[in-house]
Order: sequence, then structure tokens, then C-alpha cells
Amino acid sequence: MASEFDGDWNFLKAAVADLESYLISPQLYWPLSLKGRGADGGIDQLTIGNLLLVMKRLQALPQQGDLESLAARVQQIRTQWPANWSRKAGLEFSARLRLWQNFLNDLFKDIGRNASGYPNAARWRANLELIKGDVEYLDPSENDLMVLLDRRLRVVSIPGPFIWEPEVQSSFPVEPYWFLYIAFRQE
Repeated sequence: MASEFDGDWNFLKAAVADLESYLISPQLYWPLSLKGRGADGGIDQLTIGNLLLVMKRLQALPQQGDLESLAARVQQIRTQWPANWSRKAGLEFSARLRLWQNFLNDLFKDIGRNASGYPNAARWRANLELIKGDVEYLDPSENDLMVLLDRRLRVVSIPGPFIWEPEVQSSFPVEPYWFLYIAFRQE
């Protein structure tokens, strides 16, 4: 019987195999050759944020398989290429912030129409949370924009249940992942 997290495992194994090549390449989004389906949520491109997100999801599972050895390999490569890791994280932070801002602008215009896309789009905000500590220089204007977007999101939402699969909830505590625990106000 296949696990619903097989996609995450497939992604992680392919990502670790390609990580060093990815870090020394100029590409921000590195397409992976995945057997079967991609990671849950449609993740099929290697980025620092996607890698960290999938690893965090898998940490919550009782059967962690090869996670420890794969995580050790990621750390080894990260240590070997620290400037490249940080540069990629910075580029991704800017790109994810723009995606998040665009989604939220649409959401704020018509919550009723766009709220159903929130659980998938919240992956971008989770990526931002996971990579911000890896960015060597976080542009103050980008940090200010993220704070502003968070404030606006809090205005239109109320605390709610965890929006992703319950199996991964333990890896995403309310703080700092409050945006995964919201519902939208009914007008």
C-alpha cells in the first residue's frame, strides 16, 4: 500500500541527489526527475524552501525511513557550499514573497472566490518562514512587506484548524506557523 507521503519521499531523494548541482547552477527552480507523482502539494522543483518544507513535513511522520541520513547529506552539502546556499535562499525569498503578495492581493479583493486556494498558496509563506534565517542579507523592504502582508492577513482571518494534512501538524507549531491555523471571516 502506497503512503500518501510517497511524493514527499520521492522529492527528497531526488532533491538530495541533485542538491550540489543545483547549488552551483544559476537556476532558482531546478526541475527534478521524479518517479511516480511529485511531492504532496505538487512540489516537483528543487529550491531551498521546497527542500526544507518537505523535510519538515517528513519529520512529523512516525516512520521516518531514511530521513536522518538524507538530512545529514543535506547538511553536509549545505556546509560545503554556504555562500551558494545563502544566495539561493535570498533569491527564493524575493521570488516567494512576490508570489505570496500576488496571491494575497487577489485574496483580499475577493475572499469568497479565492479562499479555497489558500492551503496551497500558504506553502509560499511557509517557504518564507523556513528560509529567512538562511538569507545572508534580508532586504529591509522585503521584511517590511512580509510584516505588512501578515498584518493584513490577520485582519481578514480568525484562528482556525490546521489547514494541511493532520499527520504533519506536529512539525508546524502555531508559532511561528500561525498562518497555517486560520479560517476566513464570513462577511
